[in-house]
Amino acid sequence: MAISPQVVAIQAYQAANQAAIDQLMQQCWPDDPDTIGYYRIGSQSELTLCAWQQEQLVGIGSLWNNRFHPKHCYVGIHIHPAYQQANIDQLLYAQLIAQTSIIQGRKLQTATWSHAQSTLNFLHAQGFQMIKNTYLGEFSLVVLEIPQLELEQELTIASFETYLSSNQPESLLNLITSCYQASHSYNPASQDTLAAQTAFLSDIHQAASFVVYAAAQLVGFNCIYHSTAAQTLEQGLIGVDDDYSDQQAAIIRALLQKTVQFAQHNGYQSLRYEIDSIDPWASELLTFLPIITKPCWQTLCLSHNPEL
Repeated sequence: MAISPQVVAIQAYQAANQAAIDQLMQQCWPDDPDTIGYYRIGSQSELTLCAWQQEQLVGIGSLWNNRFHPKHCYVGIHIHPAYQQANIDQLLYAQLIAQTSIIQGRKLQTATWSHAQSTLNFLHAQGFQMIKNTYLGEFSLVVLEIPQLELEQELTIASFETYLSSNQPESLLNLITSCYQASHSYNPASQDTLAAQTAFLSDIHQAASFVVYAAAQLVGFNCIYHSTAAQTLEQGLIGVDDDYSDQQAAIIRALLQKTVQFAQHNGYQSLRYEIDSIDPWASELLTFLPIITKPCWQTLCLSHNPEL
């Protein structure tokens, strides 16, 4: 039975609401801490609104900023599974987009799973359009073989560890930065993000990450990270210089082959991945790795700024 929206009260977040919010998020996204962690709620947000039906928290909505990608305003709405037909999402959304001082004319952005059909139906009805799919998963490295393509010229492949032992990091950081910006053109990174790239090198698994270069020119790279899971590596940003785009497929396969060889030699069992469909280099991995594409994480943006 649908709940009448007239009996729902929308109130601003208070710290005393946190336990109820935690319970609601578990009901919306059971046993999924990574998804829950994506959304910024309560003290982490610019604004959180709570929808109450008497003493029951039945929905929450929030707006938040991402300092690394400041051109968009992020939004998230979560409705108790038993109240999906009560139009509570519409009530929360209407009050959120009225917050002109927070949104400041920026495009709204959100994300959810491709199987969250009720959420997607609501977002599409508001004018949100899918920007990209992100494929998340893990596969075994134990017996994986990378089918190779012939390179058109002689190129050198070395680990980050070896390359950085005799080269300054600027060329590598510049290539990483340009590829990152190209793959995030829908929501460009801030200068803070670009300045943080130097620290980013200290977090990487430098022995499992590889670069390709010709003479003094850096051609491509593959960033691999340590994982919190035992015997596991994590795939990060991968890229190829535009001057070598005609050899992109062969270069990416050569880079991955080196990582797989390192992993197999050092007892790593699996590789976790997070691959964006609009990333031209990461998408190349779909052609030769056993990557599962459904379900996937979908990023959506409002096709126009709300008329406030």
